[in-house]
Amino acid sequence: MGTFRRCPPIALALMLTAPGAAAPAVDLTPRFHAGSITRYEHVLTLTQTQEIDRFAKATASLRLESSLRFEVTRTRPDGSAELQLIFDRLYADLVRPGMPRVIYDSAAPEPPDAPPMARTLARVAATPVVYDLDAGGRVIAMFGAREIARLVAGREGADLIAGVFSEPFFAELARDLFAPAGEGADADEAWTSELAVPLGGLPGAVTTVTWRVEGVEDGRALITGVGQTSYTRVEHPLLRGLAQRVSGETSLFEIRWDLEAGRAERIEKARAVKARFNTGAGELGSVTLGTYSLLTRRGR
Repeated sequence: MGTFRRCPPIALALMLTAPGAAAPAVDLTPRFHAGSITRYEHVLTLTQTQEIDRFAKATASLRLESSLRFEVTRTRPDGSAELQLIFDRLYADLVRPGMPRVIYDSAAPEPPDAPPMARTLARVAATPVVYDLDAGGRVIAMFGAREIARLVAGREGADLIAGVFSEPFFAELARDLFAPAGEGADADEAWTSELAVPLGGLPGAVTTVTWRVEGVEDGRALITGVGQTSYTRVEHPLLRGLAQRVSGETSLFEIRWDLEAGRAERIEKARAVKARFNTGAGELGSVTLGTYSLLTRRGR
């Protein structure tokens, strides 16, 4: 079986923007069959580094590992479908400056002295998300995601977790898996999409991604994307009331699409942004955020 050739980031960016870089027409329409189950393993890491007056540094980190199960619970004559997302397993390792480390594993018994955040994550893991998708894989309605977001909202030290378990996160997950081209049709030209998942407690971060089908091999289409992050607003506590200069670093994305199954079998994303803030006397500090996500299908 052949393998895809990875391109260096610079070469990939040039390829995606070079004139005449035509991509093959590929049918990216999802295929839904009632009762079918697809399982994925997801690993996500997020780091947040705050630097004050160029001396004091504080770094928080979050690592999430989850086993996800998507079950098609209903299909309709028009091709639309209802899917249910269940956490078969959820593991979290949260490190925050000046606060106790939180480790949660849904596969392990909950200790009697479990911290409040661990108990919150247990409720997250037990809450299913139900999607109503049209024939092109686009989200028509979503149930359960708001309840999950409410569970973590406002929890002390939960900025990193709240930025992940949000409604935009679950909507983006479904779009990447079932409708990466937006219209779910032939993708013979580049297209764009916006990712609005809050990054580590900096709401308002929007990453605009330009996608293109790089090629097809062994029944898989390789879809690559280059993104640029900007902000519509910044609400981080350290930045309130201060002048802000926000820069978005180039982000890289890759989706491997199974043409026969009609869904993604692998999704890899890397994003990094930096926000600087200053007073009238000059720059006071910065917040640097980075995320890496890898989602892979388990079995067929």
